[in-house]
Amino acid sequence: MNVATSPTDLRKSYDELAAIVEAQFARQVRAGNVFVFVNRRATQMRMLVWDRDGYCSLMKRLEAGALINQALDREVAAALSRIVPRRRPSAR
Repeated sequence: MNVATSPTDLRKSYDELAAIVEAQFARQVRAGNVFVFVNRRATQMRMLVWDRDGYCSLMKRLEAGALINQALDREVAAALSRIVPRRRPSAR
């Protein structure tokens, strides 16, 4: 899991976020890692991952408070680990 260190405009498209991944993390989204972006006020976050045949995005908006130090809390990280698909063996 990779968390962006600077605030991100969460209105960006999948492709714009993928470009940030390549520039900031020097990684490819299609490798299957989870990339987390947080807005300026740290009240929203968006996760981006490649899911076999396309992008998958999950957003969370806090009703009150802010994400501390723009990091994921344990509950969100645990929930994410349950929804990220496992890779299937390639068909031959």
